Amino acid sequence: PPPTPPPRTPPTRTPPSGTPPSGTPKPQPTPTATATPTPTPTPTPTPTAPPSTSPPPQPLPDLQLSVSANPSQVGQDVRLSVRASAAPQPVGAHWEFGDATTAEGSSTDHQWSAARTFQVTVTATFPDGRTKTRSYAQDVRPQRVTGTLTVHVIGPGRIVSTPAGINCSGTCSAQFDANTTVHLTAQDNPGAQFEEYADDCTGATPPDCDLVVPASGATVTGTFTQVSWTLTLKVQDPASGGGGGIVEVFDNDGAGPDHQCRQARCVDNFGVDETILLEPNALGLSISQFRGWQGACAGQGQQCHLTMDGNKTVTALYVRCPPGGCT
Repeated sequence: PPPTPPPRTPPTRTPPSGTPPSGTPKPQPTPTATATPTPTPTPTPTPTAPPSTSPPPQPLPDLQLSVSANPSQVGQDVRLSVRASAAPQPVGAHWEFGDATTAEGSSTDHQWSAARTFQVTVTATFPDGRTKTRSYAQDVRPQRVTGTLTVHVIGPGRIVSTPAGINCSGTCSAQFDANTTVHLTAQDNPGAQFEEYADDCTGATPPDCDLVVPASGATVTGTFTQVSWTLTLKVQDPASGGGGGIVEVFDNDGAGPDHQCRQARCVDNFGVDETILLEPNALGLSISQFRGWQGACAGQGQQCHLTMDGNKTVTALYVRCPPGGCT
């Protein structure tokens, strides 16, 4: 007999991955714990700074410049300084002279080596660090070519010049632009006269001289001589005022003309070294009594012999007589 086939075994189905086998309890998902929300902290507000109450800085004051010479000459020292028109004052300054040179400081000296106009700028620094600038034009001119005129005065007088510069009674000098024509005038003192010019004014007609002063200079000498001196006579209780004071004044020690003085004051000129005679006039002696002399005649008697070797002052002393007359 044919063999009996083995019994068929139904195929086993493999459950899909992740599927529990049949008959196995399906696992339940583990419940997820719900997170309790953490409260967000409220931010602390940052305090706002109050607006600044500081006032804005005041405008800087104007700058004032001081320049010792403008225009100046080539090579001439010029003093420059800067200051403020009001407080505060600058604490420093920077100068630019327009010739590629600079300097520091509120005051400085400078000289320019060329003749033209330079733009000078100064920047001043103030205590708070702010700065202010000012400029000006410096006019620099060529150096003057000058000549020196020297004047010597001999005797009682003086010499003055036009243009101004010479005005002296001894020796003086002045500088004039080269080739300038200078006019000199001689002025004598009272009782003197101008005699002559010498040196570069030789031949000039007194009292004037015109000369050209070259760059090499010039020299002039002027000579004066004294020809008379002045007598000033004062009379107390003079006849002109109702008194008896009268004084006679004679040239040449009494041999010359009479210069009678009846006023309180008489002035006259006499030759140099001339001797004059002064004496009281007898006509007035019944009204006023002569008591002597003061001044240049002091110590002399009724008559005064006076040599005019200079200006002289004499006082004649008279005293009014009493009603009964002088004795």
